[in-house]
Amino acid sequence: MGLRALPARVLRTQTSPDYREGTFGARILCFEPVEVHLSGGPDLGQSPAFPPSEGKRRALPVVHLVLTKRLSKAAGVTPQSATGWEGRKMGFIDDLSVIVDLLVLVAVVIFYTGFLVWFHTLYKKDPARAYTHLREGGFVLAFLGGLIGLFALWGEFVWPLTITIAAGNITVYNVFFFDPLILLSLLLVAFGAAVWFKLPTHFVGLMAIPIGGGVIYYGYLGYQNNLTLDHLETFLLFLVWGTVAIASYGATLFVDWFVIGTQNPNAAPLASSATPAFPRMWTVLIFLFLVVVVLAGVAAIWYGQDIAWGHLQGFGPGG
Repeated sequence: MGLRALPARVLRTQTSPDYREGTFGARILCFEPVEVHLSGGPDLGQSPAFPPSEGKRRALPVVHLVLTKRLSKAAGVTPQSATGWEGRKMGFIDDLSVIVDLLVLVAVVIFYTGFLVWFHTLYKKDPARAYTHLREGGFVLAFLGGLIGLFALWGEFVWPLTITIAAGNITVYNVFFFDPLILLSLLLVAFGAAVWFKLPTHFVGLMAIPIGGGVIYYGYLGYQNNLTLDHLETFLLFLVWGTVAIASYGATLFVDWFVIGTQNPNAAPLASSATPAFPRMWTVLIFLFLVVVVLAGVAAIWYGQDIAWGHLQGFGPGG
C-alpha cells in the first residue's frame, strides 16, 4: 500500500493542529477528538505521551493519522465510537482512489475520441463528422480535467509537505503527487476549450511536451529516492502518462490540419490541403499515440488495483 494512503480529510479544524508521539512510533496530526482503540496493542493510558485514562480507550484528537496501511495494521488501530464501525481496521479517507478512476476514464475517452476522429477523417473522408466527435470528446476531457484539477488543488493545500513516521522523514508528497495532476488538468481543460471554440490545439500540444517531460522527471526522482514503497509502479505510471502528454503534440497537429482546419482554416499551423498528403504516416502516428494511451490506462488500472483501490480493504464483511 505504501505511503500513498497518507491523509484523511480534515473534517473540522476547531483547534490548532499539533503533533504528538504515539506509542506505536507514528506521528499523529491532531485536529478533532475521535475515540481510538488499540486492540492487542499497548495501553495508551500508560503511555508517557498521554495522561492516564480509563482502560485502553481515550478520546484522542485524531483525524489525520499519518500512517501507512502496513503500520496501522501492525499496530492494530481500529475505529471505535467515532465511526460506529467497531472492530474494523483503520482506513484512510483521501482522494487517491477517485483520481485513479478519473485517469482511467481520461484514457478511455482519449482512445475512443482519437479512434473516431482518425476513422472519419482518413477512412471515411468525413471531417465534419470527425469534428463533431472531437468536440464531444473535448468537452468530456475538459470536464474530467476540471475534476482532477479540483482534487489536485485540494491535495496541494491539505496533504503534508513533510511527514514523520517510525521509518524516518518522508517529504514533499503534496508536490510529488499533485503537481503533475494540476498540469494534466491544465492540458485537458485547455484542449477541450480550444476544440470547443475551433481554435488551434497545437499550442496545447506544444505546452504538453515540457509538461510530459516534467512528469517523467518527477516519477524518476520518486523512483530514485524511494519516495513510495511501491516506487516501480509509481514510476511506470508517471512515465506512461508523461509520454502521453509528449505524444499528444503530433495528435494536435493532425487535429488542426485535417479536422478543426476544415471548420476554421486559420487554425492550421501552416496553410495546406485539407486532405493529408501522407495518410499512412498520419495513421502510424495516430495509432502509436493510441497505443501509448492504452498503456497509460493499463498503468492506471494496475496502480489502482495494486495500491489505491486497496483502501477499501478492511471495510468489508471480512475486515
